[in-house]
Amino acid sequence: MRTKSVLPALTMSLLAAALVSGCSEQPKQEAAKEESSVTAAVDKAMEQTADAVESAKQETAAAADEAQQAASSALDEAKAKAADAVDAAKAGADDAMEGAKAAANDAVDGAKAMAGDAMDSAKAGAADMMAKADGAMAEQKLDGKSLATTKGCVACHSTTDAKMIGPGWGGLAGTERSFTDGTSAVADDAYLRAAITNPNAQIVEGFAPAMPAMPLSEAELDALVAYINTLK
Repeated sequence: MRTKSVLPALTMSLLAAALVSGCSEQPKQEAAKEESSVTAAVDKAMEQTADAVESAKQETAAAADEAQQAASSALDEAKAKAADAVDAAKAGADDAMEGAKAAANDAVDGAKAMAGDAMDSAKAGAADMMAKADGAMAEQKLDGKSLATTKGCVACHSTTDAKMIGPGWGGLAGTERSFTDGTSAVADDAYLRAAITNPNAQIVEGFAPAMPAMPLSEAELDALVAYINTLK
């Protein structure tokens, strides 16, 4: 701005000097004096111009520094905001990942629990079916007549009322039995079971304590007692 105000002044001074020089009738001393004045004016104008240029340079440099500082501040602020945004995104992603993991673990646990329940139910059902099958097979296999043969009962007991080493089974069930100790009992199911499992506890009169205890299952005992009950 100062350069523009100095240049018109310099121009006017030169014009004035030229007019004076061309039109004046003064002596050479006056002309030299005027020339000196013009030179001084030019020098002053040049000095003012240099000062204006230097001032403009300084103002431009200051403006550039301010602009650079503002740009640097804006860049730092943008970097900080970008870093905050990245951190927030990472935190959100971590939370989402943890939530997904927790949901997946819950789903796996639920599936395992359901599978365990289904397995337990299947095992229970299979065990029940096996028990029923075993019971059915046992009922089919446990025939009292066959047991009397396989267990060796018929070697000492006839299926009639004929006496052998032991009493005959024919017509035995429901009769009163007399024992060597002077007591007696009716040959009901309880007596027959006891006579088979512990035969020497009560010895029937006329017989010796020769029968060994028979290791039989409950089902086998039931089958033998039922068979004896059929013999008349």
